[in-house]
Amino acid sequence: MSGDGFLTNVEFLQPIVALIEKNTRVSGMLGAIVTPFLILIAFELLGKKEDPGWARAQNAKRVFHEQPVVEVDTMPGKMVAISLGAIALLMGLLAIFYQQEAGILALVSIVLFAIGGTLYVFLHQADKSRRTSVLIDK
Repeated sequence: MSGDGFLTNVEFLQPIVALIEKNTRVSGMLGAIVTPFLILIAFELLGKKEDPGWARAQNAKRVFHEQPVVEVDTMPGKMVAISLGAIALLMGLLAIFYQQEAGILALVSIVLFAIGGTLYVFLHQADKSRRTSVLIDK
């Protein structure tokens, strides 16, 4: 509007044009924030019915929640825990043979043992609780 825009020649809009020219940052912000907000409000007020996709989404959600809980097999997790233990054991053996890097190798070995052991204990407890819940249900 500061140039030769078509609204600059309209007489009754001159005060608005002058205000916009003085406050370009505010007018830019209003155009970028307020206008989309007003459009969204208009859409919300003029919207008369629910979109069919919303009903499909709600139905899919209901069907998902009605499905029975699937039992999870802990064997892959136990395999990972045992593999971490084996790697930790090998790192510990390397620490014995390579004295120069023994501290780092021993530290990595201890960390891997801790991670693998913790994982194995949690998975073992999950199996035990699942077995007891199956016995209680029967």
